[in-house]
Amino acid sequence: MLGAIFGDIVGSVYERKNTKREDFPLLSKWSHPTDDSMMTLAVARALMNTWGRSDDEIRAELVRSMQDLGRRYPNAGYGRTFAGWLYEKNPLPYNSFGNGSAMRVSPVGWLYQTLEDTLHAAALTAEVSHYHPEGIKGAQAIAASVFLARAGATKEEILIYAAKTYGESMFRKLEEIRPGYKFDVSCQGSVPEAIIAFYESEDYEDAVRKAVSIGGDSDTIACMAGAIAEAFYGMPGKLKKKALQILDPYCAEIAGQFRQFCREHDRSVQEGWREEIAPKGPYESLKNNWAIEALLDRIYQKREKGETDINILPIFSILHFCVQEGGEFLVPVDFKPGFPTSLSEIRPGDTYTAGEDAAFSLKHIVDNDDNLSLPVFTSGSEFEKGEPASMISLPMEQCMQLALDADYLKSMVINPYGNCFIMDRETLKRFLDLIHS
Repeated sequence: MLGAIFGDIVGSVYERKNTKREDFPLLSKWSHPTDDSMMTLAVARALMNTWGRSDDEIRAELVRSMQDLGRRYPNAGYGRTFAGWLYEKNPLPYNSFGNGSAMRVSPVGWLYQTLEDTLHAAALTAEVSHYHPEGIKGAQAIAASVFLARAGATKEEILIYAAKTYGESMFRKLEEIRPGYKFDVSCQGSVPEAIIAFYESEDYEDAVRKAVSIGGDSDTIACMAGAIAEAFYGMPGKLKKKALQILDPYCAEIAGQFRQFCREHDRSVQEGWREEIAPKGPYESLKNNWAIEALLDRIYQKREKGETDINILPIFSILHFCVQEGGEFLVPVDFKPGFPTSLSEIRPGDTYTAGEDAAFSLKHIVDNDDNLSLPVFTSGSEFEKGEPASMISLPMEQCMQLALDADYLKSMVINPYGNCFIMDRETLKRFLDLIHS
């Protein structure tokens, strides 16, 4: 949780005076905890006080704790509506999609043993004020990212999971975001940016610096990115110590109580969390493929604008993730009735007979130089851009191996009739070596 608080403190002096650099002074005499820290501590205290109790009791304690800390620290920089909510006798949710729900949720990511419980608790912390679906989704995205980082998920897994909520906005580079990014306190306009800052980072401090360098609501973006980075990398002891020194004794005591609470309670992540984020069903694995399509679309948009310095590494990161999760491509085939009973040994051009009148073979595409390639597709809509044909679904890794094993094939082409991506033989070999290493 201190990762979120320190990120807030670092970003506090840049919220109204943005910097787009990463080499800014980390702390200054004006660095201070804002409403992000106060409400993070309030959530932590409420969850400790109601551990094991009903949802209604948790909601009531969340309201009490947030109002108490909000009134103790009235000048922390609360939004106008939330500042009024803090003083209401019977505070009700006001359908907000502001990032206040996401900035305060990091304690949730540290407390629960399953992703399901994490998402449930995150929703509780959001809905007492930010009952809008986007407000709840923002809180859940940050809490889930902290949980997954703590569980041992890869950065790609965290990014792809967040993309289930925020779509192709997750597949941007910071260098794309910074120039035109403006102050945006909505969840949908700041949560993806925080997760991307973490994704591109190399360590905890780097994540906070990258988050601040985006601009906009700097303290909140750094708070969210810092929360995930602490769970993923750990946080340097000197920065933890500095955060506690900057907090006043009352707040530092709550932070210490939360740390002790975490030590005394069994928070070990239960096995099976990967199954919770993995594809379900025989064709569900294709659903991650939209991420590949989204990135290809962005690459082609850049090319149309005349940009030449285009980073394609995210494509390989997503392909690697999809392969590891059992991802599949659609492949065009020629076959007669009597589908083969096993596809484990097929090669491009091979024919399999399942009875006198049944046969099956993979199809190829030919370029202008008469080179043969194996076409594969990320979705039915991409497949339908070409000539009518039959299709089957095959594991991505198997498709790559097929293209590599057939000496007469030049490459494997993803979506040859749309925004295509070509993996030549050398690329396929290196990629498969990486998977198997």
